[in-house]
Amino acid sequence: MFFKIKGKIINIYENTKKIKIFLYEEDQIQHFNHILVDILKQEPNEHNIYTMKVNNKTKYNIDSFITFNNITDLLNLNVIISGYTKYYCFDLNKNNDEDIINEPNIIKGNSFIINKITNYRDNK
Repeated sequence: MFFKIKGKIINIYENTKKIKIFLYEEDQIQHFNHILVDILKQEPNEHNIYTMKVNNKTKYNIDSFITFNNITDLLNLNVIISGYTKYYCFDLNKNNDEDIINEPNIIKGNSFIINKITNYRDNK
């Protein structure tokens, strides 16, 4: 599932190439909640903060007046993010023979992968 949202980068985890984005515009919150609830069947975050993954193919469209050397320079920047979701399902007891009798410990969800980050000026 593809998405395009506006928000503010509030945290960057450089080691894992993950960012936290805060959605603060009501129309963006409703749009993203529609994707989460109706399409992905997930509960939305009550604080409208979402973690997304930056990969090696992520493109950056950053204005020249912003000093941009690496991803940490994007902290507190208003951005438009386009990307896609990737479904995952892991069985954590897969390699443990003792847990074959027990219920499997399965983690399911969706990762948000970023294709492009573009900065924008918020006049609010």
